[in-house]
Amino acid sequence: MNRETIQLPSPNGTENFYAFAGIDGSGKTTLINSLSSELRIAGHDVFISKAYTPEHKDAFSQFIETADDIEIMFMFQAFQRRQRNNILARLALGSVVLADRWNETFEAYHSQNGDLSNRPSLRAAIDDLTVGDLRPARTFYLRIKPSVAMRRTHSRGADFFDVKTIDYHQAQADYYDKRADEDDSWITIDAHRTPADIMAYTLNIIRDDINS
Repeated sequence: MNRETIQLPSPNGTENFYAFAGIDGSGKTTLINSLSSELRIAGHDVFISKAYTPEHKDAFSQFIETADDIEIMFMFQAFQRRQRNNILARLALGSVVLADRWNETFEAYHSQNGDLSNRPSLRAAIDDLTVGDLRPARTFYLRIKPSVAMRRTHSRGADFFDVKTIDYHQAQADYYDKRADEDDSWITIDAHRTPADIMAYTLNIIRDDINS
């Protein structure tokens, strides 16, 4: 994570829109909250974007107990469409948007699970209908060993994804690794580093983008 030795790609998505990817327990929420505080101190209006609120998450966790993969997919995509619309509204107001996950979660899950796993064209069409051409300027990928991430999530109280097996989380991590290798707008960060180190590194990149 030494910026003097890493050649960062130029942003290639929507200005002032940053997404944060990684398996549960990688530190996305902690990083976003720290960045938000620092950016607000610097005078920026910041909007933290999530597909659903904690209240929605509680209701959703009950829904998926009896739902099949297609029902879950449509519910998630409805939340993501709302997220997309809220992001566009805040970008129009000049906000810096920090998104706790973006559409990479759709492909990460459905490319490996359920009825859509062997239907890439349909997945692409659903994703395009949901988010259109809205893409982050950069995606910060917090890379972490699933075993470490699971210890973190279990210590805070597991939700409906946290109780998945380590094989599930490893498959998600493998997808993110592959995506980061293929997408020049993704920046991989070692999530085993201290939160302060990760925040300082990421903040410097965002500041440079904003001031360029």
